[in-house]
Amino acid sequence: MTVADRERTLRASRQGALGRGQRGLVATEDHGRSSPRESKVSQQVESTRAGHRSRPGEALILVDVAGRVRRWDDGAHELFGYAAGQVLGQRVDFLIPAHLREAHWHGFTRAMSQPEVKDMRADMPVLCADGRIRSFVGRLLALSDGLNQAVGAVAIFTDGGSVGFDPFG
Repeated sequence: MTVADRERTLRASRQGALGRGQRGLVATEDHGRSSPRESKVSQQVESTRAGHRSRPGEALILVDVAGRVRRWDDGAHELFGYAAGQVLGQRVDFLIPAHLREAHWHGFTRAMSQPEVKDMRADMPVLCADGRIRSFVGRLLALSDGLNQAVGAVAIFTDGGSVGFDPFG
């Protein structure tokens, strides 16, 4: 799929979603500069993106194998305070409190080297744009292709509540 095709698909899904009073994904970042493996994650999400609509208090973030943000929806902007234009193409370090970055990257690297489908729900500390660290219930999934090669990860966050599990604790 070309960049122009992806942009047309994005516009069409936004119009359809907005026409039903729902929010669609806000932004994508590729512009033909990604590697074939990074493009796989974009293709996988493009094929399923139309089915995901953020609800109030919910955020969806997609990162590639290097931990760079490739998708950032309206809910992520609302929950965390960062606009899509600020974060697309950036490593997720801006979301991770400094004292947890080493542990995060250790786990992320392990997940990308050995992607497995695990259903991990946890109370995730997030460094918001206003400088506060807030806890959100998050679900993290490593994404892999048909050959079990990592293509990235998706995180879905929900505001409010707790599952009682601190992944860094």
